[in-house]
Amino acid sequence: MGTWGVRPFANDSADELLDSLREAAPDVRVVALEGLLSSAISEGQDADPSEVIAAGTIVAASLPGSPSGRESGSFVDGWLTAETAVMLSRLAVQAIDTCLPDGGWYWDSWTSESDRVQARESVAALRASLAAG
Repeated sequence: MGTWGVRPFANDSADELLDSLREAAPDVRVVALEGLLSSAISEGQDADPSEVIAAGTIVAASLPGSPSGRESGSFVDGWLTAETAVMLSRLAVQAIDTCLPDGGWYWDSWTSESDRVQARESVAALRASLAAG
């Protein structure tokens, strides 16, 4: 059984993404994140929402003035240049909108209403940070 939580990196899929990017060179990170987000857009609701949220959080952490970096933890700050983060932010917003639509399965997957509300608020805040980028 996997770990699943409302924080951006509180699940196994996000943790595996972090592990794969942690030691990667900056250019490899960019290619991997761009590929993940583009694939998620193509896959729609079949994409792994936890990976999309984690990737979006990594992008947001490097946006100039974004509060998402401070909320997600400083360990992903600086993984991308500000210029790259701005470029990827539009793709991340599109991936979130495609993979996590209102009424989609992800929102019904939470077993408690408080977790569902917290997940919605977290994704909305992430999306707002990315859209401002």
